[in-house]
Amino acid sequence: MAKLKYKDYKFETGEFGHPPKPGVYAVFTYDYITKKDTLLYIGSSKNMSKRINQTNHIYRKTFDLYSHELIVYTMSCEIENYREVEIDMIKHFNPIFNVQHNRK
Repeated sequence: MAKLKYKDYKFETGEFGHPPKPGVYAVFTYDYITKKDTLLYIGSSKNMSKRINQTNHIYRKTFDLYSHELIVYTMSCEIENYREVEIDMIKHFNPIFNVQHNRK
């Protein structure tokens, strides 16, 4: 079986933020020196725009801590069965900050 990639889930970055629709989103960092992306967190919401823009969200915290040395960004995928897809993706990609579903 071929290894899944984020692009297999049709993740997109929007020029004007995330849609106020249900879906799954991922928080990444990009390191200028190594030129590598690191997946930090996968989440889901009925309203991705509202959730990601909350001040206590992992994206905001990461941005505040690391934006001086890394690019911090999010990508999203509009999908109705967002909760099931979120759990499958967490189990498959094993993001650093997703503790609940990373237990083996």
